[in-house]
Amino acid sequence: MNRNLKIEQLISLLEKAEIIAEKFSGEYLHHYHSPNEFNIEINLFIENLKKNDLEELNDIYNSFHTDSEWYDLTKTEGKEIGNNIFSLTTELISEFESGNIIELIKDFTNTVDKGVQILKDKYGVSDLLEGWHSGLYEQTGKLKDLGIEFYAFHGYGLALHFRNKKVDFDFAYVSDQRHDGFDLWRLHGFAQGQPKKYNKYLDKINLEKDFKQLLKKEIICLPVQDNSPKQYFLTNQLRKTMEIKNTNR
Repeated sequence: MNRNLKIEQLISLLEKAEIIAEKFSGEYLHHYHSPNEFNIEINLFIENLKKNDLEELNDIYNSFHTDSEWYDLTKTEGKEIGNNIFSLTTELISEFESGNIIELIKDFTNTVDKGVQILKDKYGVSDLLEGWHSGLYEQTGKLKDLGIEFYAFHGYGLALHFRNKKVDFDFAYVSDQRHDGFDLWRLHGFAQGQPKKYNKYLDKINLEKDFKQLLKKEIICLPVQDNSPKQYFLTNQLRKTMEIKNTNR
């Protein structure tokens, strides 16, 4: 079956899922969706696939993953169709060429930086953790008009949900606060959120192998850090910012 026929079949399955979802209601569902929002999302999947927007495959994959909100919502009634949607979506994303680990890391850090800057500009703060701890804004929230579907502060970090992208990171102190760090666990979660683009790294073994190669070649490094979870950094970015800092002293 060629890709176009698979997309048509996926749209048909989603239309059936939409009918099932309409039967359910409630105020809260697992993460930040209500059943009504979930139903709206399925409709958006369908409309965008009809426009050949295949980035929707990312959210479809995650929305119908075996431990996703769909099965909490529909129980036994939605199990078979949910499994069929997930199976077909997995088949489709496997046909795309996967990005490499450097692309993954840069996408991760750029997405973090985008979210951090949106929040800093919105609330007029230079330190997001301090702003949260001092009560300037809630621990969780939404800034949909600015592109953030959901955000949640936690410990030293922050989770950010954009349309078709989700990122979770920790702030690090080397020695000043910075937000361009990463680790294997967070990179894997980011790859899972974009399976069409990074299908190679859905398998943790592939990610760990390429990660170790970057360490061996000193493309990434683990610097000394103060009072925060340990994060890795792109070596050239760390050197660049440290040199700028030293020059300005």
